[in-house]
Amino acid sequence: MDIEEIAFGWLPIVCCLALMAWSIQLTRKKIKIWKVFFTLLIFIALAFSVLILIGMLRGAWPTLIPHIVIGFVAIILTIQQSLASFSDRKSIQSR
Repeated sequence: MDIEEIAFGWLPIVCCLALMAWSIQLTRKKIKIWKVFFTLLIFIALAFSVLILIGMLRGAWPTLIPHIVIGFVAIILTIQQSLASFSDRKSIQSR
């Protein structure tokens, strides 16, 4: 196992799993339809990325598409986090 395989294959797969866990954690706090929508969108995108990354580890031609998708998912997850914290603050203030 060389450094390129770790940097461009295994590390992004671990990042995908961490992003999936973060999305589930955000959705479990208070289930709303927009949180479920974001979580499904994130899961589909990350599953696509993991499938391509596994193919790359098996010898397929390397591409940067899964890495770009992981970056977009990180942005979407940050938006989900900020919306969740904003809605929690708004519900606390309305009490």
